[in-house]
Amino acid sequence: MKTQHLIATIICAILLAACGQPKQASEEPPQVISTADSLRADSIYNLAQTFFQNALDYRDKDSTVACCKEYYRALEVLEEHFSILQSFDVEQLTKQDKQIIKLLKKTYKGLGTDYSISLLPNPSSYFYRQALAIDKKYSNSPAGLGTTLFLIAYGFDISERFDSACYYYDTAIRCFDNDSSDMVFRIAVSRNGIIDYKLHHDAALVIHDQKNLLPHCDETDRHDVELTIGWIHKEEKQLDSALVYLNRAFEGLQHPDFSNTTAKIQALEYLNEVYGALGDTTKMNECARLLAQYPHPIEAFAPVTSELTELFNNYIQKKQEAETQLKRQQSVRRNILMVSLVALAILALVLVLLVARKRHKQAEANLREAHQRQREAFDQQREAFSQQLTEAQAALKEKTFEDLVKETKALYDKGGRPRKGILEAFNKAYPDVYEKLKSTYPDLTEQERDLLVLNFLRFRIKEEAEILELSQNTVTKYRSDLIKKVGKNPVSDLLG
Repeated sequence: MKTQHLIATIICAILLAACGQPKQASEEPPQVISTADSLRADSIYNLAQTFFQNALDYRDKDSTVACCKEYYRALEVLEEHFSILQSFDVEQLTKQDKQIIKLLKKTYKGLGTDYSISLLPNPSSYFYRQALAIDKKYSNSPAGLGTTLFLIAYGFDISERFDSACYYYDTAIRCFDNDSSDMVFRIAVSRNGIIDYKLHHDAALVIHDQKNLLPHCDETDRHDVELTIGWIHKEEKQLDSALVYLNRAFEGLQHPDFSNTTAKIQALEYLNEVYGALGDTTKMNECARLLAQYPHPIEAFAPVTSELTELFNNYIQKKQEAETQLKRQQSVRRNILMVSLVALAILALVLVLLVARKRHKQAEANLREAHQRQREAFDQQREAFSQQLTEAQAALKEKTFEDLVKETKALYDKGGRPRKGILEAFNKAYPDVYEKLKSTYPDLTEQERDLLVLNFLRFRIKEEAEILELSQNTVTKYRSDLIKKVGKNPVSDLLG
């Protein structure tokens, strides 16, 4: 029998401890139901809670198939309502909604545990992942998230997908923040150690970590850790040490309060191997006699495996059919919406055309009248513009380059921030030249264009640095770069 089945029964105990027994509806404080939605949510919760409680009762009677059937009945009720809640934030959920989500997560975990104990890792992993998705969105408890991650890791563990198991064990351990008082944390460390030994065969390190767990263990998981240490000693052929820990684990498992049959079988099988290696036939026969009292776990679960698998396949098939039906309904709604939108658009277009036609006739009459007024106004503007242009050309002819230089120097000497004034003086003296500079050399920045104008106006590097509010080194570099880009006198070239 494989080592991965060691803690199957313990996992069930962990889940029951983490989930707790659901309260009966009569124990809930009375509430005033104010809306149809809250009434429906409360009814859903009470019905699903009844199925969940039935499942726990069947589990106590070791009726695994009946237990899972009740879980599936609870899921059928809960998942339909949960699909509506997924679009809401946590703050928007009512108390009844939160109860439904909590019960759904416990149902997923319950199914995951039953499939895990029944040695069906794929369904187990599926339901634990569903619980993890709820934990990530709605839970603020690191310990609860860690427990779910641990259960997913265990599913990968028993299916011998060790890389994935290690990832989830490590993530679960971090959730507990090295809290050795938590049993799930201790078991996660223990299981991770076993995988680490299988992958790297570093027995000393793994045994050291396992022994460090022992002072923090209680009776529920102490014998599991001792069994792990004994198994590693057995694998390392350290038979005397193996006997110490395996016998200690087996003796502890004989206590009436501890009913982990799987661990007892495992301890006896290990002891049988060690006594066989030592040649002690008497002890071997005694172990074989004790083993004969217990059925093999795989054989024990064989009668229900096919039924549980069929239940899971039916559940997945129904979900897929429901999703297909939902997509089909959404597609029909989209098509109806598109047809409605097209019809509305056509109607709106017809109305617009009718209104536009009426307005067009009125606009034609207004346009003729406005056109005449615009022509008169345009003639007046043209005359005014011609006069302004004549005056500007006359002023430009009177303005010499030396006058412009003196004017810009004067602006600089006044202090302050003369950059704007200097550029205005330049544009006044040479209209459109600055715009031509921008269009001719579009890759230049505003500072580079301003620097070309200052160079043209014979400003020195120090003065240019002050006007542009740059360092002299930056201005010097800009000058050098500009020569490479546009030559020495691009402004003069534009002036002709």
